Amino acid sequence: MSIKAIKLHYEVKRKLNRINTSYSSNLSVVDLDSALNEAKDIVYENYAAILEKNTTIRNHMRELEVKGKTLLPVAKFEHYSAYRIPIDCYRLMRQVVVATRKSCDPRSLIVRMRQTDDVSEILVDPYRKPSFDYEETIADEAGSDVIVYKDSSFDLGELTIDYLKRLPDVAAPSLTKTGSYVNSEGDTLTEDRDLIISSTNLWRKIVDVATLIIQRDVSDIQGFQSQINKILSMDKIYTQ
Repeated sequence: MSIKAIKLHYEVKRKLNRINTSYSSNLSVVDLDSALNEAKDIVYENYAAILEKNTTIRNHMRELEVKGKTLLPVAKFEHYSAYRIPIDCYRLMRQVVVATRKSCDPRSLIVRMRQTDDVSEILVDPYRKPSFDYEETIADEAGSDVIVYKDSSFDLGELTIDYLKRLPDVAAPSLTKTGSYVNSEGDTLTEDRDLIISSTNLWRKIVDVATLIIQRDVSDIQGFQSQINKILSMDKIYTQ
């Protein structure tokens, strides 16, 4: 399911008209799409950050979760294997890799993501380094790949991941006089692009934040960041 871009436009204009009727009359389709997409990025980043600590938020975002995607190594080296991250991946979640060792049955190792700065230290720490026996290893991201580490005693096979998909931009060129416009990336848009998630909680927050962004852009709001935080703060309460 999805939410029509035209509906998002209507809801933002309705909120703006309650504040100042001159806003919507002077607001172009391009500007409103831009505000909606900035708001979409702000809300989605906030939700993604607290997803695994908040069951309610996770339920709102089920439509964007991909589970059990299997990846094969694109490159194998002595101490690690590289796997290409799906192009629609926004945030990696759970990861498990198949490990093999001579005279042993294959095992599934839990993969724990680490910061690149910490990897070198972890790889020489006897209590935290990759271990076939303890069935866990570490990984980090490098460009478009996820790097999964190993030691010389075992090899790595397929990697299974859960991840959040990217939330594409919305657009409503059908509302322009010509039925099209050129966006900030230089692409000519001729078809509406709807919000691909139907969660009422999520799209209404996007509308609220977009309304604030438009007010900010006409210098008619104070404490912009604090008001953004207020809109999003109720979701964070339940992560403690």
